[in-house]
Amino acid sequence: MTEDLGLARGLPFILRAEHAWIVETLAGDDAAAEDEIRAAYEVLERWKMGEKGLLSTHAARLAQSLYAQQRYEEAEDYTKISEQAGASDDIATQMFWRQVRAKALARRGEDGAAEGLAREAVALAEPTDALDMRADALVDLAEVLRLVGRKDEPKGVLEDALRLYERKGNVVSAARARDVLANAVRTWQTPPP
Repeated sequence: MTEDLGLARGLPFILRAEHAWIVETLAGDDAAAEDEIRAAYEVLERWKMGEKGLLSTHAARLAQSLYAQQRYEEAEDYTKISEQAGASDDIATQMFWRQVRAKALARRGEDGAAEGLAREAVALAEPTDALDMRADALVDLAEVLRLVGRKDEPKGVLEDALRLYERKGNVVSAARARDVLANAVRTWQTPPP
């Protein structure tokens, strides 16, 4: 079905999948989000016509869905695809792959590299007006800081993310950030899985 999609017919499919990925991610259904973005990624991969912008972004989003399902190695593999295909001036892609890879590295104990990548993602986001992306980068930085044992820093970072989500009007992500903050002491006193 999607194999025969040309650019004119395929682009609406890809954009629909991207929007569905956002909806499923916000709904907390990471498996459904993976299915949506993987279908679009596979179409882009089959096109093999030099289009790398969408491919790199979709690879990073697929990595995010895989990471959320605790498939860390596979997620990291897709960050590498995203990094290789992404243009240096594609801020979203450059942020997304760094965010996921930072968390995967932190889980492997590569603390310095993990924190460095997470902070790079935040720095890339900072000058943009993309409030959700800026907040997401901060949430991921907070997770990396927690994973590397920085128990005091994540709270302030999450508070900054919460303010951005609220400014944007993203009630779903703001509620999640509030939940993480409310459970911070209990959650961050326990070693990561």
